[in-house]
Amino acid sequence: HEYQFRVKAINEEGESEPLDTESATLAKNPYDIPGKPGVPEFVDWDVDRVVLKWAPPKHNGGASITGYIIEAKEKFSASWNEMTTTDSPTPEGTVLGLKEGNTYQFRVRAVNKAGPSEPSDPTKPHVAKARNLRPWINRDKLQKVIVRAGAVVKFDVDVKGEPPPTITWNFAHNEL
Repeated sequence: HEYQFRVKAINEEGESEPLDTESATLAKNPYDIPGKPGVPEFVDWDVDRVVLKWAPPKHNGGASITGYIIEAKEKFSASWNEMTTTDSPTPEGTVLGLKEGNTYQFRVRAVNKAGPSEPSDPTKPHVAKARNLRPWINRDKLQKVIVRAGAVVKFDVDVKGEPPPTITWNFAHNEL
């Protein structure tokens, strides 16, 4: 909004001629919104959470950063949802409530007295899964097999682990 100001002096003897400002004055917030933060990086994760950190904005808009908004979207979704907010200028945060096996992207907005910034560029897609998972073999599908010498045999074995385990096959104490 733009405003023109008029001032008059008044005392017991009367009032002066008005003094008008020569031009309109623009009334606006003295601060700008911050610049966008850096791309979030994954510090830690588990099946239902991620811990993120990022670089603060290069400029704060003239006011201190008071916190951040962390947004997420699931794979194939067009909309971003606010997941959590921080009330600290430290550029890190934890998102809880993820669904195991779902793929997410994350972005952040810096907040100052003028409001939230434009969002950061998004992270690469991240699957909600355990960061450290002891190797595990599903033995339910394993059955005793009798095969003629020289014949091809195929085993379908489910193996889990994070990071992915190294798989080796042995027969009669010899690696195949």
